[in-house]
Amino acid sequence: MYPSPALKLVRRQPLNMHSHVILNNRLVEATKARLMPVSSGALYGNGVFTTLAIHARRPFLWQQHWMRLIDHAERSGIDCRSLVEADVEASLSKLTEANEVSEGRARVTLFGGADRGVWKIKGVGQHRTELLIMTGEARALSSDGPALTVSPYRINTLSPLAGIKSVNYLEHALSWEEARSQA
Repeated sequence: MYPSPALKLVRRQPLNMHSHVILNNRLVEATKARLMPVSSGALYGNGVFTTLAIHARRPFLWQQHWMRLIDHAERSGIDCRSLVEADVEASLSKLTEANEVSEGRARVTLFGGADRGVWKIKGVGQHRTELLIMTGEARALSSDGPALTVSPYRINTLSPLAGIKSVNYLEHALSWEEARSQA
């Protein structure tokens, strides 16, 4: 059985992110943030994320987003033992304040550490999961409304990882670019 072609929504306007991010619970300038290059997140795309709306400087449905993020991390083999929900929520609040976000969106991403895969750094033990939080402008649809197209890139709906919001987004990114080229 072959998966059906993917339908992709074409967004016509770029989405801008803000100048500060949270990296491992520290506020840093986005251009200076550095993730560990030898990690399962960087080498294999082992990471998960959630994107949530910010309304009146508060994250919308935080608890539900957090629970789904942790569930997806566990299903992906990402160690979340070092993460405390209240600390991550406080970091998100700190970032929202630093970037002066009243109405917008936030993306919370967990990247797998260096303890998985075949590439490991000698002399370095397990590296904890990395946390990246960024904010951006609220999504605005084009005045023309949404547009749909059929993508030649198929999503494997039979995979045990189907439904996980993974940072391994190559198929999605390629289908989005293909759809934009047809718009």
